[in-house]
Amino acid sequence: MKLRTRFVVIMAVFILLLTALAAVISTRILLAGSLSLEKDLVREALEGGRHFLTAEERRMASLLEDWANWDDTYRFMADTNQTFIDVNLVDNTFRYLNLNVLAFFDVHKQLVFIKNYDLDSRTETQTPPLLVNALTASTLLTPSPDKNHSAAGLLPVGNDVWLLASAPVRNSLSQGPARGTLVMGRRLNALSDWCASRHWHGLFTLRPAPDRLSPAPLDIDARSLGTIKGRALVQDLNGRPSLLLETSLARRILAHGLTGEFFLTGWILLSGAAIGLFAFWLVDRWVLQNLSNSVETLKQGVTAVTARANLKLRIKTMLWEGELKDLATCLNDMLTALDHAQEAAESQRRELIQAQKMTALGTLVAGVAHEVNNPNTVIGLNLTALQRRLDKAFAPEATAGDRQALKEELTALIEETREATRRIAAIAASLKAFARPSGEKMNERIDLNALVGKACDLLKHNVAKSKCHLILSLATPPPMTLGNEQQLTQVLINLIENSCQASVKPDSPIEISTHNESDGTTRLRVRDEGLGIAPEHLDRIFEPFFTTRRDRGGTGLGLSISLEIIQAHDGRILVDSTPGAGSAFTLVLPAHREKENA
Repeated sequence: MKLRTRFVVIMAVFILLLTALAAVISTRILLAGSLSLEKDLVREALEGGRHFLTAEERRMASLLEDWANWDDTYRFMADTNQTFIDVNLVDNTFRYLNLNVLAFFDVHKQLVFIKNYDLDSRTETQTPPLLVNALTASTLLTPSPDKNHSAAGLLPVGNDVWLLASAPVRNSLSQGPARGTLVMGRRLNALSDWCASRHWHGLFTLRPAPDRLSPAPLDIDARSLGTIKGRALVQDLNGRPSLLLETSLARRILAHGLTGEFFLTGWILLSGAAIGLFAFWLVDRWVLQNLSNSVETLKQGVTAVTARANLKLRIKTMLWEGELKDLATCLNDMLTALDHAQEAAESQRRELIQAQKMTALGTLVAGVAHEVNNPNTVIGLNLTALQRRLDKAFAPEATAGDRQALKEELTALIEETREATRRIAAIAASLKAFARPSGEKMNERIDLNALVGKACDLLKHNVAKSKCHLILSLATPPPMTLGNEQQLTQVLINLIENSCQASVKPDSPIEISTHNESDGTTRLRVRDEGLGIAPEHLDRIFEPFFTTRRDRGGTGLGLSISLEIIQAHDGRILVDSTPGAGSAFTLVLPAHREKENA
């Protein structure tokens, strides 16, 4: 890197660090101020909401006092006359007083009259049973022998909160014995009136506090960038903090703070860039140019060598002379050699996989030949029988009944022959698919249960010849993974053949099982009851060319190539072996699950 370039980089880094420091400081100052202001607004709103509720309680108590000390109400509690109901307890009264419920109780705590009115739909509705039970059960709202007894406050009823007030019914002179209690109330879940009067742009709700709520009287949640939330506990009619007042506010102040921080950071960056350019001009004019001239300009230097892990990139050397050109030539020669070595290694890897597959194919051919011979024998026998029956059908003494019976027999022979040809075609297709070069596609959807079935079909005769038998335990639903089906089939065939060669007891079982795991993987396990693996050999079984069966034709490449294939599928192979008791090889592969339709 040239001296001038180094200086530019140092200045750029310094300016970036200064800008970052300024941005952090400005962010802390501006955003902290915005957050504090928002919290103060929410806190003030919650306190205002509390004061509003207190004021509403006083207003309700004052309104109730006028009704409870009214002579008409006093007479109504004595005779429950219908005229009082028809004249005073009409819908307009509820709308004018902004009430939802009016209830009258006699001195024996019996409900005399109650009416519930929905202010939204402006219709009389049935009084909620929970409200009636709450009014009857409340010792503060039900009648009291004390004529001076009155109460006002909030009461949670189910999921609603009611503002209720009660007072004894007396005459207009507040004399005479109390004839009962008058209760009036309003459902108060949203403080829309207070929000409108204070021009509050947030949303207020009032609801019963959950049992698990923290006892903090006031809490503000500013974790969301879009909305700041606050909540405060409110005492109910019984003096318990059982109500929760909640509000939320769009974070416009924070948005303005972020905008200001953005412009401030931009201004600092532009200022730093201007100062840096001016400083660079001064240093370049009085220092760097003299140094560059004294060093002879170094023949235009190296422009760039990009390290992208791409061995086909080359350094341009057309304008270079001397040692720098020799250095660039050496680097290019090294890149060429490494590129050729990488291509050769990849080619050898593919050839090894294909060679190991051909070795396995040679072992499979003998078994497949036996599998093909059976349907071929069926075809030969059926053709002979077909010829005899045709001769019989066209004999002069053949009758129509004989020809009809022969037709049915010929149909059965033809269908049996057709099935035999299908079997031969399926075997040939399986061999052709296994022998074909696997290529590099690693995104095929692979059903491990179907993979086990294909491998078992190819090895059916070999397994029987080794006097073993297969036990399949396949998961439901079928485990799915992504990868190269031919390569995974090659690994499974290699593991099954190894189990066959290790099983020396007659009728030895080889268990093949698949599993869906909860950790996002699928597993395919091949377990035998053969000779097992000696402990000193367990760490070496995946080494290339390591084998304990070299005298029986082993090459030592099967497991090493299998491990390489599984690792290319982002998987691993687990080995569990006990000498004399058998071995278990487990393929652990990433699971692939189809996305559910929305």
